[in-house]
Amino acid sequence: MAAIVKPDYAPKPRPYPAPKPHEYSKHGSQHGERHESACDCCHKMEPCHPGKTQCRLEPVKVKECLEKTCFEITQCYKPACLPRGKAPCTKEYKPKYADKPEYADILGKLKPESTDPVKEVFERSLNDSLHVWPHCTIGKIWVGANHNYCVPLWTGTGVLVGCDLILTAGHVAPWGREGWWMRFVPAYSEGHEPFGSSYVSDIRGYAPASGHNADDFVVCKLYTPLGDKCGWMGTEGWAHRTEYTGSLWNKVGYSSLFKHGEVQFFDGDEKISKVTDDGTFRLLETQGTTWGWSGGVLWGWHRDCACAIGVLCGTEEEFCIFVKAGWAGGPGLVDLVSWARTNWE
Repeated sequence: MAAIVKPDYAPKPRPYPAPKPHEYSKHGSQHGERHESACDCCHKMEPCHPGKTQCRLEPVKVKECLEKTCFEITQCYKPACLPRGKAPCTKEYKPKYADKPEYADILGKLKPESTDPVKEVFERSLNDSLHVWPHCTIGKIWVGANHNYCVPLWTGTGVLVGCDLILTAGHVAPWGREGWWMRFVPAYSEGHEPFGSSYVSDIRGYAPASGHNADDFVVCKLYTPLGDKCGWMGTEGWAHRTEYTGSLWNKVGYSSLFKHGEVQFFDGDEKISKVTDDGTFRLLETQGTTWGWSGGVLWGWHRDCACAIGVLCGTEEEFCIFVKAGWAGGPGLVDLVSWARTNWE
């Protein structure tokens, strides 16, 4: 019987992380090259802003609205001052349990190959290129209620898909809670907020009954536009499955189970093994672990544009160790972002 691997620690409520001034070094490496960035990365703490409106949308109404309105599919945007890199520089991270005597013997016998999903149980990659576009567009989200800005209820992952728009999972949003708030920090890492932060003013999207649905995503409008500083990704969705299964994709997220949720994990060159159709939505399935990447981003390159194609909506356990990750996406995701760009600008 396979052993159940425990996380580094039992998650505990933590006070809201205070921002720290942060400057990236003048030179950053990307595939052996060195980059310079002219951006001023220091910032001041933004005043607390409560959320204003929430709206559960019907897919049919979103489609009808877009058919009546002239709109453009959102494209990615890179600020001129930021270096560009298709794949980030990463560094290896091994959870603490990998060196414990009770697990060392088991892990030593497994000897996984590079394609073996067991490898992801104790070997992960930290994103070390958060100053490089488009990796800097993905960030961490804190969620709370009752106007209590010091103690978030939970956290998640989101990605900028417009100057003042972020995309995340529907189950990350605090639906129906009094005094709700959400705060987004792009490229967040261990207390550093290189591009500043912003609270969310409005939420539009779908709130599925469970966390494993093809329509489990929302778009959020920010009080402070952050895309001018760090850019944003485009969005893509297709009707044909081969567009998903014929390419390699990247999985990115923040996990509260490792490193206190303070770092961004990156898994590149991932394949989509299965696509389930649900109207204009697609449930995309990948192999391997995600370990709590609530709202994690599935993205890749399409016609030289960085595009988000899905957000993590749930996982499925197998033998206590292996999990299959489900990502919500499809043309409905693109429609929702286009709707927000059309109605909120």
